[in-house]
Amino acid sequence: MTAGFTCPGCKAVMKSQRRYERHVATRCAALKAAVTAAREALHPKRSSKEVRRQQRDAAVQGKRWVVLPCALCGAEVPIHVDWRAPLILCKDCRAKRKEWLLTVHARSYAAKVLRPRMPTEGWVVGGGLPSLGKRR
Repeated sequence: MTAGFTCPGCKAVMKSQRRYERHVATRCAALKAAVTAAREALHPKRSSKEVRRQQRDAAVQGKRWVVLPCALCGAEVPIHVDWRAPLILCKDCRAKRKEWLLTVHARSYAAKVLRPRMPTEGWVVGGGLPSLGKRR
């Protein structure tokens, strides 16, 4: 029996726990396929053509609103027939998505703003006359 960590998806054996965790989190195609299949079973994707068809059918019947399931949790969401490319999310899922987007943008903005522009350990001074060398 080999000592190490075995991936449950592809049965690959890794020597270190760090490599195993990285493999399971990002690289294992078998686990990615299983997670994608489970997600699709819980929340089937609707194409934009399908949503437009439902909106068109409702408009023909004289209805102004169509009730569709939320793309994440499955709760009922009213969609107006005149809306183009509606984001089909309930209020709770929309709030969670907005909060997540704000944190992602805040992290990327903070990385740009808080990056030091000058070296923090010692100063390298250039310039002056060629015969004087560098001053410190």
